[in-house]
Amino acid sequence: MLKIGRDKQVKWILAPSKGWNKQLASKLLKPVDDHGKPLTCDENGKCKDTDFDFTYTQHTAWLSSKGTLTVFDNGDGRGPGATGSTDHEIFPFCRI
Repeated sequence: MLKIGRDKQVKWILAPSKGWNKQLASKLLKPVDDHGKPLTCDENGKCKDTDFDFTYTQHTAWLSSKGTLTVFDNGDGRGPGATGSTDHEIFPFCRI
């Protein structure tokens, strides 16, 4: 997930660090815990001692008045053995 400004420049990226070129890697946000302490995550986005998980195939993002970024996460592309909930588990629905 990333933010592109009106000037068409990338402002920030919320994603695992693997695979970004030098210019875009400088835009990566660091996930933090509830107290603002940076989480320890590997380049693939696996974070230690937390239930934080990066989003995969996210949609419908919105920012609350308190500054909380919320997105629906379909979870596609997490890979085998991945843990964490997806929208399908939290909000069951049928696609027609």
